[in-house]
Amino acid sequence: MPLGFVFQCLGNYDKAIVEYKKAMQFDPNMEIARTDLAFCLIKQAMLLEENHSLSEAQAIYEQARKLDPNKQSAIIHNNLANLLSYGDRRDEAIREYTKSLSFNPKCDLPTINVPSIYAWTKSTMPLKV
Repeated sequence: MPLGFVFQCLGNYDKAIVEYKKAMQFDPNMEIARTDLAFCLIKQAMLLEENHSLSEAQAIYEQARKLDPNKQSAIIHNNLANLLSYGDRRDEAIREYTKSLSFNPKCDLPTINVPSIYAWTKSTMPLKV
């Protein structure tokens, strides 16, 4: 078990990220380190969102998306879409929600969030999934 997991369980995502990166330097194919690193990056980005550090959060979501394109992707794309919807980037947000659904069609978050974006923009265009 990587040391990063201990820090992750304690909620110390900064230290967990450092340790997971070290583990991946030792063994770049260590799937658990890659997956848990992506999870910690998501958590870190969510904390940044709460503190209104939106550009930093977006950069971290992008990093997490590159690390783990399958297991956490629905969550990553949904959260990135939420972030994009805060500004005037609603078209990009809709694309990210659509990507989220492509990874997990049963995920209810994008199906709830997309109509909100259309309501904000007063658009009646349907979402193509």
